[in-house]
Amino acid sequence: MISIYRPLVGDEVRFIRIQPGAWTDPIRCDLVYQSLPNTRVDPVDAWLSDISSSTTVTPGISNPIEKPTYVALSYVWGDASVTEELMLNGKPVQKTANLIAGLRQLRVLLENPSRAPKTFDNHDVMFWIDALCIDQDNVEEKSMQVPRMGTIYSSAAVVVAWLGENGAEDEKIRDLMSLANTLCSRENSPQYELDDTMLKTLGSDRPSDMVLTLQHLCQRPWFDRVWIVQEMVRSRRPALLAGSYWCHYLHLEAVWIGIYKLHSCQPWFVRSS
Repeated sequence: MISIYRPLVGDEVRFIRIQPGAWTDPIRCDLVYQSLPNTRVDPVDAWLSDISSSTTVTPGISNPIEKPTYVALSYVWGDASVTEELMLNGKPVQKTANLIAGLRQLRVLLENPSRAPKTFDNHDVMFWIDALCIDQDNVEEKSMQVPRMGTIYSSAAVVVAWLGENGAEDEKIRDLMSLANTLCSRENSPQYELDDTMLKTLGSDRPSDMVLTLQHLCQRPWFDRVWIVQEMVRSRRPALLAGSYWCHYLHLEAVWIGIYKLHSCQPWFVRSS
């Protein structure tokens, strides 16, 4: 059987582009072969570029808006026995239902860029997703590509962590992420801290409900992955996507710390029994 993939040449990496479609349409993706961008963006400059309408180029550092031009997805594969079909380069392939759900939400963000990180303003944005961009049946290729994953994630314009669908907590997740992005977008400090005015706003917004929502969010399977350090800590723009709602990882962290300061709540990284 002819493979969907052609062999990688030199420092090439595969990316995908997600084709437009309605919510119920099958996911259709096209493979793109490019050399891995050799650009480095200062994380603070990248964050500030997302909360400012102006673009500042730091000497010796590539413009964070212009390069690189791909988004890396961090996710859990989910139950390998529960799969759905997608079209990759016009051919049907089976992937886990959790990945398909994430791709569907990414497609929605591409068609509604005002609800997404700035990188999604570019309709030609590419995605790097291990299950699609690495030939999983090619042992030799996997052995060569897996060691590059740290560079792939650190070079991405945005790393999106797909946390899964929200179910009954959909509205609470929406409110939480909206609050996180709104409060932190007012802050012009690279320390991602909330000032007194923001803390006052946070303190008046039913913190007990938010604490519970945060705890439930941080107990999702993604937070148990050992690869989080490689995929998110190295990222210049880490973002969380839960259902159709997203926020900057550091914005959510700032809200957690703010709630903790106000109410001596359990920090996000401590699990309830």
